Amino acid sequence: MQIILDAIAGLTLGKPIVQRQMALLPLLDGNAGAALRAYLTLDEALDAGTAQVTEVSHDGSVPELAFRNAGDRPVLLVEGEELVGARQNRTLNVSILAPPRQETRIPVSCVERGRWGYDDDVVFRRSERSHFARGRRSKLESINRVMSRDPDSRHSDQGAVWDAIDDKLAAMSVSSPTDAMGAAYEQHRASLEDYVAAFRCRPGQVGAVFLVGSSFAGLDLFAHESTFAALLPKLLRGYALDALEVDSKQGHAPPVAAAHRLIAGVIVAEARDHAAVGLGHDVRIDSPAVAGAALVAGDAVLHLAAFGRDSRTEAFESGTYRRASQRRSRHWRRQ
Repeated sequence: MQIILDAIAGLTLGKPIVQRQMALLPLLDGNAGAALRAYLTLDEALDAGTAQVTEVSHDGSVPELAFRNAGDRPVLLVEGEELVGARQNRTLNVSILAPPRQETRIPVSCVERGRWGYDDDVVFRRSERSHFARGRRSKLESINRVMSRDPDSRHSDQGAVWDAIDDKLAAMSVSSPTDAMGAAYEQHRASLEDYVAAFRCRPGQVGAVFLVGSSFAGLDLFAHESTFAALLPKLLRGYALDALEVDSKQGHAPPVAAAHRLIAGVIVAEARDHAAVGLGHDVRIDSPAVAGAALVAGDAVLHLAAFGRDSRTEAFESGTYRRASQRRSRHWRRQ
């Protein structure tokens, strides 16, 4: 969609900030301060008491939750955000702009396989973390595949989500009686908070490219500076959980040039437009090198997430994507 191309073309790529085995490249928008935010974030709405997340019924349904927005403003729920409590912890499958004064069924994935019973509260609580980056990528790819066959579905490959969490817990030597993703975050809390403390938003920053070791880990872009600032700590914990697995004895220089080509790759990727859950449009982005999704509402890209596929290096080092990127991203600038 042209609105996504325009949003990317208006950005500059800042200098990398490095912490151990992770680097963040700021995405800067000189006009970000002028944009007014007409919605609340999920945490803002939950804290204000104007929103509530529950199971769809007492018995529940693994792939769906009920989001009730009693407020006068829409609420932005961001793909990968975790909700904890009720019958089992979940993460959001897609980004959603939930209408005011309305209940919206939201598609989710389970990230706590070993529990199916209410904890202390039937209402879900906010979480300070998001799904780890590799898990987000795998989930997004599976949703893109499902939507190519059934545009109305937002279901993930739940088995693959659980497998990825099992692999993560094993790799990080974490034991959880309920196979909860959150156990990895809790056990490594101190190390994760070192990453959170190391990265601060720059003026005009609306997103970032995240690099883990020598690999492109992901890209998250928002329409508003304040939204990115609010979500950054959650996103950082998700990316940092992957960074903790990288060999800390080996130095890694951020591959800035590769990140630049991958951003350009979002521009040349195929984009399929669908009606979103809630308000706006759900745009699915696919190429041999990049998988992504964007929530577009009005004239704004409220959230764009993109991840390099496993074949990303080969695809982007070939001349095909480089030449296409040069043709279609002439206005993309790097600072």
